[in-house]
Amino acid sequence: MMDPNAYLSVVAQRIQAQKGTVQQTQVGPLSALVGDVYSASVAAMGNLRLCVVAVALADVNAFVVRDFTAHANQFAMRSTMGTLGFGTALVTAVGFVSPRVTPDAIAAATAKPGMQFAATTRPVVVDLTSGGLHTFTGTQMWGWAMQSTFRRKIFEAFPTPAEAYAQLHQRRS
Repeated sequence: MMDPNAYLSVVAQRIQAQKGTVQQTQVGPLSALVGDVYSASVAAMGNLRLCVVAVALADVNAFVVRDFTAHANQFAMRSTMGTLGFGTALVTAVGFVSPRVTPDAIAAATAKPGMQFAATTRPVVVDLTSGGLHTFTGTQMWGWAMQSTFRRKIFEAFPTPAEAYAQLHQRRS
């Protein structure tokens, strides 16, 4: 099983590989890895900001997913430069990395997210014990092209634990 902090180091590497910035900062009640990636001209929407907020926790349940996702969403909205909807769209990917994940946490992460104007917030639960990565992969009113972009950005930042392990050990070789 992969160490949660080693997994977060891979997330940081992936954000930096996309020419993003990474910092450790307080988000709500927790210290979190926060990464920002700005992309220009995405699917005719203008600029897209991917804000990654990730934490390593001993246990993840539905309450933790819903509560911390709300804090991460507020953090991302407050720190977005530009006016949402007028050339800027925001995708906030909230990662929960843990060796113990409850079924209700997986259900909370894979549930269809609520609609926001020019923004979407997606919880991502990474189960280090089972090797699973759980997030919403369906479509919303944004349309197929934007959903595909959102999914791609989330999976670029959050690999499966097996991919993260391989990436970590590849760099050491």
